Amino acid sequence: MKNLIAFIRSIRFLLFFIFLQLLAFIFISNGKGFQTSSIISSSNAMSGWLYERNQAVIDYFHLAEQNKLLLEENTRLQSEIIENYRKGGAEDIIYNDTIFELKYKYFPAKVIKNSVSKRFNIITLNVGRKQGIEREMGVINSQGVVGFVKDVSQNYCTVMPLMNENVRLTAKSQKQNLYGNLLWESDDDFNQVTVKKVPTYIDLIKGDTMVSTSQESIFPEGKPIGRVLNISKEQGSNYKTIQLETTVDFYNLSHVMVVKNMFKEEIDSLNIQ
Repeated sequence: MKNLIAFIRSIRFLLFFIFLQLLAFIFISNGKGFQTSSIISSSNAMSGWLYERNQAVIDYFHLAEQNKLLLEENTRLQSEIIENYRKGGAEDIIYNDTIFELKYKYFPAKVIKNSVSKRFNIITLNVGRKQGIEREMGVINSQGVVGFVKDVSQNYCTVMPLMNENVRLTAKSQKQNLYGNLLWESDDDFNQVTVKKVPTYIDLIKGDTMVSTSQESIFPEGKPIGRVLNISKEQGSNYKTIQLETTVDFYNLSHVMVVKNMFKEEIDSLNIQ
C-alpha cells in the first residue's frame, strides 16, 4: 500500500494535468462554437472510418455466402428466360405455363476440384444424383460453356471440360448458322480450343465469337464458347480450322450452373438432333 501511495505521489503532477485536460475537453464539448464543431466533426469522421473498416472486414468474410446467393439468383433468372421454354402447340401465343413448356432447367454448383495441368482434365462439383444431376448434362457459367457431366455419385459429379482431349462437341459462328467440330488439340494451350471442318465460305474474322449448338442436346443454343484467334485452311479440302480463346477462364472456376435439357431423353430415343 505504501508503494502505491508513493507511486501516485510521484506522478501527481501528470495526473493533475490529465484531469485538467479532460475538464477542458468536457467544457468545450458542452459549449458552442467552432471548437465544439471541430471536435464533433473529428469524432464523427473517426467513427465513420472505423465503421467502414469494420464493415469491410465483415463483408470479406461473407463473400462466399454472397457469391452463393448471387449464383442462386442468376440460376433462377437463367431458368426464366423465354429461350428455356418451347411452345406446347397452341396457336395463340400467350405467355403462361400451359402453352410454354420448360426446356432447360438449371442447377447451381460449386467447383471443389479443378485440374488444369493435364491432357485429360476433370472438374469435380458439389452436386450429384441427390440434387437431380445426370450424365451428359451441360455445365456453363456466366462467361460461357465449361463442359458436360461425365460421372455422377450421390452427392458429387465430375465434369469433362473443354480442356480435355476426349471432348467432342459442335460449335457455330455467332453470326451464321454454320457448324464445325470442336476439340482440344495437343498443340492448343490452356484456355484455347480448335474448331475443325468449318466451311471455307463462312464469314469469320479474328475476334468473332463462336457459340454452342443444340446438336448434342446438351447446351442451350448460343452460349459463348470462344473468340477467334487464328484461321487456317485445311489442306486439300473446302474447310478451314479455327483456333479459339475460350470465353471461360478455366484457371479461375468457382461457381457454375449444370443445365438439364428436359427433352434430351426423348430426342435421344428418336436419334434426332
